[in-house]
Order: sequence, then C-alpha cells, then structure tokens
Amino acid sequence: MSAVTTPTNVSLIQRDASGDNQWIDLLGSANTNKAIGFNGSGVVSALATPLLTAANTFTADQTVQGKLTTRSLVGTVVPIAASAIDWAAGSSFSKTLSANTTFTFANTASGQSITVAVTNTASNYTVTWPTVKWPGDLVPTQSTGVQTDVYTFKNIGGVIYGSVDRSSRLAESFGVQYVKTWAQLQAAMAIAATAGGGVIYIDGTIIVPPNNSAFATGGFDISIPNIVITGPSNGSSVIKLQAGVNYTGFNNFTINVNHNNITIENITIESVVNSFQGVVGMPVGIHLARNSSASPANPGITDTVIRNVTFLNGNIAVFLSGGSGSLPNRNLSIIKTKSGIAVLASI
Repeated sequence: MSAVTTPTNVSLIQRDASGDNQWIDLLGSANTNKAIGFNGSGVVSALATPLLTAANTFTADQTVQGKLTTRSLVGTVVPIAASAIDWAAGSSFSKTLSANTTFTFANTASGQSITVAVTNTASNYTVTWPTVKWPGDLVPTQSTGVQTDVYTFKNIGGVIYGSVDRSSRLAESFGVQYVKTWAQLQAAMAIAATAGGGVIYIDGTIIVPPNNSAFATGGFDISIPNIVITGPSNGSSVIKLQAGVNYTGFNNFTINVNHNNITIENITIESVVNSFQGVVGMPVGIHLARNSSASPANPGITDTVIRNVTFLNGNIAVFLSGGSGSLPNRNLSIIKTKSGIAVLASI
C-alpha cells in the first residue's frame, strides 16, 4: 500500500448554466488552510477562518439555520458608565450606584434579552427604569444597603418584560408577598409569622379598619420579627386608617411595631384625626413599643429602619412609648422621611 499523502491540488467539476462542465481548483499549493467555501454563484474561495481546532473571532453578524449546540457561552460584562444601556453592546451589564439613577435603553431588538446587575451602597440610592412590563405590574424597588439586585429584561415583539432577583437576605430567606388589600395584608403577616419573617410589598392603598388590641384602636400591628414593609420607590403605596369612623382606643396608631428587625420603607402612612384623644399627641403614624423592664415579653426592640416614608394627617410621625423603667430602642434609623409633623416623640 502506498503512503498517504496530503494533496496540494484537488479539482472537481461543476456544471454551469449552459450545461458545460467547468474545472474548479480547490486546494492550491499555497493554500495551507485546507478549507474551502462557495459563494452564491458557485465560485470557490479559500476560507482563512474558521478552523475547528483554533480560536475564531467573528466580526460580523452570524446566522445559524438549525439547532446550535454549545457546551458553554461566556460573555463580557459591560459596565454602565452613566445611565444608558445599549443592548447592542452586550448581554450582561453592571452598575454600582453613585446617585439616584434613571436608566434608558437603546438598540433593543425583539427576541433579545439582557441582564443588569445593580449594586446599591449605604447611601441607599433609588433606581428608575424605562417602560417595562413587570410581574403583576408591580415596579420593583432597588434593595437598600450594600446589596446587588440582578434584573432580567426580554424584548418580545417590542414589549420589554422585566424581572428581578434580589440579594436582600430577607427576600432570599422568606420570599416577597405582594398585597393590595387589608385582608391580603393580614394573610401575608400570618404566613410571615409561620416562616419567621418576610418581605411584604404594598401595591396601592390599603385601608385599615378599626380593630382593637391591648391599648390601641385601629392600626396595623407588627408583632413578629424580620419584617420588611415596602412599596414603589416613589412612595405611591399607602397604608391609611379608615376615615369616617370613631377611634376611641387609648392610643391611635397607623402602624404598631412590637418586635425586632423591622424595616418600613417607600410608603405613605396616613392617620385619622378625630375628637377622641386618649393620649395627648394622638394619632401617630408609627408606634415603637417600649414596655417596662419588668415585661420579659418585650424588653425593648432593636434594629428598626424607617426609610423614605411620608406621614399624613397625624400629630406625631414616630412615637416611642414607655416609661421610666422602659428599656431603650436600639439601632433606630429614620432616613429620608417626609413629614409636616413632629418626626419623633417619646414618653
């Protein structure tokens, strides 16, 4: 058997439009690529790339007709310099906030999807997105603190759909519940009580009817730990006491906080002023309980955050109750709160 040699010149015959045969030289002695290609007219040209055993860089759009099987796809994360996100620049983007940011989209194409990782800082900046269809039509709020939220956007027929994976520890541990009514809010709190905490997103206005607890009439009571009450960053969601009824309780609170690690953010809290004043200074937007040291059930609460909250129709925005024997509230933060009334009072 003769030795196998690599051909340097190979020819084949093609038939032209007139039916005549034509010889085509495929591999010349100078063609070391051993690769050929045909153009639309049947003319052969040597291909310098791609080679199956070498790395290839495509500088033009490629179209694959049929199934494409890949082992992995590795992309480049494109940093967002300011606020413009160019979908033609990549599929993964990142941004660390240095100010409240309104993002814009450019060069979106139907069928394309991107991910955007947005990292906040201790300054708790806000994020605004272009027109996006969110699940339940609920626009997400950027997580606060040094945390990263990963947004996914898909352009389907010109409509951009969005979703977000939050890095909030509470959201990761307990999930987010979206509520629109008082009944849904009560149900969400019951679920959170079983789970040991949770994030509750208020969508719209929730009217709280009169309901009695030990010393208070009316109000939304938070008696379990690890709760975040949140809403859209523009504060358009509202928790308010029902108007037109007489609140005759000793105290009158819209929200009563009676446990640890509670965050209330991005909502408007509206009280009701009526003729009954069980305690001077009522009504109160948020009440922070401070029972006496003799009460082991509540030896003082810790880690309360009130952020980007607007207070309406009350006498005091935040009220700390208790007496001379009460233990202190520790790690209380009130950030970017809007109120035409006293922000903080205590007894």
